[in-house]
Amino acid sequence: MTTETPCLCDGDEGWIAPCQTHKPAEYQAWLTQRAPRLAAAEAAGDPFVKQLEDDRPPAADIPEFQPLRAALTPAARENFDRDWDLYTDSEPWPDAYEFALTVRDTWPQMVQPAERDALRTQLADAIPDGDGYPFGGDTSGYETDAYDGQISDPAELLDEADQVAELIQRAQALEVMLRQHATLADNPTH
Repeated sequence: MTTETPCLCDGDEGWIAPCQTHKPAEYQAWLTQRAPRLAAAEAAGDPFVKQLEDDRPPAADIPEFQPLRAALTPAARENFDRDWDLYTDSEPWPDAYEFALTVRDTWPQMVQPAERDALRTQLADAIPDGDGYPFGGDTSGYETDAYDGQISDPAELLDEADQVAELIQRAQALEVMLRQHATLADNPTH
């Protein structure tokens, strides 16, 4: 008597991806396109992938994340931890796995973009009823390439810096005007 291990697709092939058991070639092609680091790690038998399969702990509990977390300021570390929580809550496989492998493999190039995004978040939070950070990056205003293992485009960073400088000039002009008007209000002329 032989017993078969039940397939993860449970007869619903293609639910998320082509079934690894029923359609291994299609699965491998799909994974290689969707999550190339994960495809390579699975092929190599990377134990980190098995760790992620067994448990997706908070970022603070993942040894492979500690070099990046140690290099970040508290605000950037908080953003990173929140991003990891979002990945594991909403997109555990393959996106969270790809993200985790990218962090492990390319964390040094993620530090500066993470720090910039932390300051962007603080600036956006300082604008009451704002719709987030208004400059640079993708449509969200933040750098997403860094989390994909890409290096930020210097021309885009300089364009964003020019926009921020213009905002600062306007904010400083408004500050001067508000202080002048407050002084006039305190000393009305009769």
